[in-house]
Amino acid sequence: MRKIIFFFFIFLSLHSYPQFFKGGIFSGITTSQLSGDRLSGFNKIGLIAGGYTEYVLKSNKEFIRFSININQKGSQSKSTDSIYYKSKLNYIEFPLAYYFKISKKDIFLAPVIIPAYLFKTKEFDIYGEIPNQIPFRNYEIAAGISSIIKISNLFNLRIDYSNSIIPVRPHKSGYTYYFNRGQYNSLFSFIIEWKIL
Repeated sequence: MRKIIFFFFIFLSLHSYPQFFKGGIFSGITTSQLSGDRLSGFNKIGLIAGGYTEYVLKSNKEFIRFSININQKGSQSKSTDSIYYKSKLNYIEFPLAYYFKISKKDIFLAPVIIPAYLFKTKEFDIYGEIPNQIPFRNYEIAAGISSIIKISNLFNLRIDYSNSIIPVRPHKSGYTYYFNRGQYNSLFSFIIEWKIL
């Protein structure tokens, strides 16, 4: 993992071709849910932070971006629910996106594929941490849509939506039905980006 992060920042610091390569860092909040846990709503608030590098195409109208970030996902019951539940799923993600310009006002849209590694997880009920639960998979593959709105020459606003392609763990009952194969992460992210290259 350290080698991956090391080579990412080497790639980020490339100055050989500044007209093609750009990069920066970002942070923001996520609001997420775990589909299939019998709770509804994007009630779990988490943090997202990381860095990115991108290769610019076609006179700044298109670019390919690779990122590495930490993302706090999971789910949480509403305050009005009769049963309290909360899951904390901490991932390191490696998103790859292809952005294209959709507006003269510097708005970009991209499909995104997101491989991820789960490095920490906890579940809670009203009595505290729940032991011996069905384990989550230690990897995730998600897909989503990302939009970037240019605020200034240094800062962007980014809004993302993503959803797991494969279940992050099976249902407790083992039940499956067509595309419902287990539990899936779904989340929105609201991010501020700071360009440093």
